[in-house]
Formats: sequence, C-alpha cells, structure tokens
Amino acid sequence: MIENPNNPRFPHTLKVYRPKKDGNGDFDLDASGNPTYELVTLSIVAMNDGWAMRDSNGQFIIEKTDTQIKCGYRTNTRNLAEMGDVVVYNVTLHCPPFTTPLYFDDILEITDYERTFRAKMVKKVTFNWGTDIWYDEIKN
Repeated sequence: MIENPNNPRFPHTLKVYRPKKDGNGDFDLDASGNPTYELVTLSIVAMNDGWAMRDSNGQFIIEKTDTQIKCGYRTNTRNLAEMGDVVVYNVTLHCPPFTTPLYFDDILEITDYERTFRAKMVKKVTFNWGTDIWYDEIKN
C-alpha cells in the first residue's frame, strides 16, 4: 500500500544528489574543478496501516523506486544547542521509510512551502514508521 501522497505529515519534497565518481573512484569534476552530481534513486518501503512491511527474513519490502520522496519537518528533544555566541537549531526531515543509503557528501534538495534549498546530509536513520534525516543547510 503506497503512502497517501497528500498526507499532511509529508507536505514537502526531498531529492538527493550524489557526487559522480569515475572508474578509479575519484570524483568527476567539471571544467571549474567542482564535483558533478547525479540524482539518486530511492528505494521506498511498502507500508501497511502505517507500518513498514517486511518479508519472512525480516528485510524491508521495497514497493517502488523514485527520484523524490515526500517529507516533513520534525524537531527533536534538545534541538537547541548553544556554544559561546553560536546557536545551532536542529531540525530533521521525516519521510516514509526508504532503504537507499545516504552518505555525508550527499546533497539534499528540499522544497517546502516557501522555497527550494540545498543542504548537506549529516545522518539518516530508518525506523518502522519512517526515515529521519539530519542535515546542515548550505549557506554562503
């Protein structure tokens, strides 16, 4: 059963971009020496009554793959940290569960009510009810 695309818990959209690598495992660079990125296909887990479905071996059942997934913002307990004059406010993304690994150098493209922005992936954890992603917004 596919998660309702109009679920109010997931009003935003997430795409993931990963640096391309050449045959030697080195980053593929453009003419300016910057890494080039490719869109990552996400393996989205089948859901039943809000729970992630598993096969007889306990592995998640993949319902579909897609290059984007619905998401919503979540705050965590102790989501405000102060160090000297720097205040860090941590917000996580929560989305239906997916099994595609995400890496520290992946770039997240998040489209919410007001804007589309990019962020650097910090941590991803998948639970029975969904996937949480911690990120740092990329700002100049």
